[in-house]
Amino acid sequence: MKRPDLFASIIMIGPSAHYLNDGAYKGGFEQSEIDALMNMMERNYKEWARTLAPAAMGREADQELTADFEQRLTRNDALITRQFAEVTFQLDRREHIKYVKVPVTILQTQEDMIAPVEAGRYIHERITGSRFVLMDATGHNPHLSHPEEVIKEIRRNLRGGEKI
Repeated sequence: MKRPDLFASIIMIGPSAHYLNDGAYKGGFEQSEIDALMNMMERNYKEWARTLAPAAMGREADQELTADFEQRLTRNDALITRQFAEVTFQLDRREHIKYVKVPVTILQTQEDMIAPVEAGRYIHERITGSRFVLMDATGHNPHLSHPEEVIKEIRRNLRGGEKI
């Protein structure tokens, strides 16, 4: 926001300006759900990864991809991941969205339990001239589960929105 001259455009994949539901705003989670996730991470990090991986990957995800994502999570340092998650889930950037002045493409998946469609639409409605793409992909990691669709949309964005 301070240096829009450094960016020609931004592509957001499954964004949420605030992961907590707040009145009419649907960011993805209730505070009690965030608290439960944080507690699970502290008590049993591997169980947390085992629980989160299939939910994040989505119901259509290949079992092998889900297992790979779980392994990626467990390779991370548990303390650092928990700190990152805590900051991410509590951060509220809703008031800052209006200051984004470069072209934005929002790639939103269906059935994303971490950043629901409503969260992506919220950002889209507040960034003038943004482009909202509701992909066929499901889950929070389309770059892993549906890379062809993500690549197609990135290429479309790089070519100025033309059809490929």
